Amino acid sequence: MTPRNGFRVLLQGKKRAVGRLPTKKTSLPLQKKTKERREKMININEISSDYRANRNEVGTVNWDRPGLKITRLRMVSDPDFPYWDISYCHGVLNGEDVRVRLPFHQVPKAWAKDPMGSGKGFIVNVAKKEGVYAKGTGILDTEALSYLSP
Repeated sequence: MTPRNGFRVLLQGKKRAVGRLPTKKTSLPLQKKTKERREKMININEISSDYRANRNEVGTVNWDRPGLKITRLRMVSDPDFPYWDISYCHGVLNGEDVRVRLPFHQVPKAWAKDPMGSGKGFIVNVAKKEGVYAKGTGILDTEALSYLSP
């Protein structure tokens, strides 16, 4: 379905996605801006190229599982957005790689003024509420936290 204003609406089941129709011209300045933006990105604790190749996940577990050690929490955000979005969380349970299900999908930045706190403090507060010892899981370790922001 294409309305007259240049937007298209895609119907996928009951969800609706709205987006601009592609133009015939390729915008060279846009490509240049994208390259410049990629060069300015902040990527803290980047993964090695063989990280995903060496992982053999056997399943998904909740973060309150006894014996779980969280090895990586990847968070992404835009500079003006007050929260970090959780991209993924990986861990090790009984020597096997697992994906970790967290009870939150965003972590507030320091200036977000969230009542549960911000950053690591937010994670600790949620952990207390859930009955999880956050430091014991490894989710607060510097080696486990990874950030990406343009």
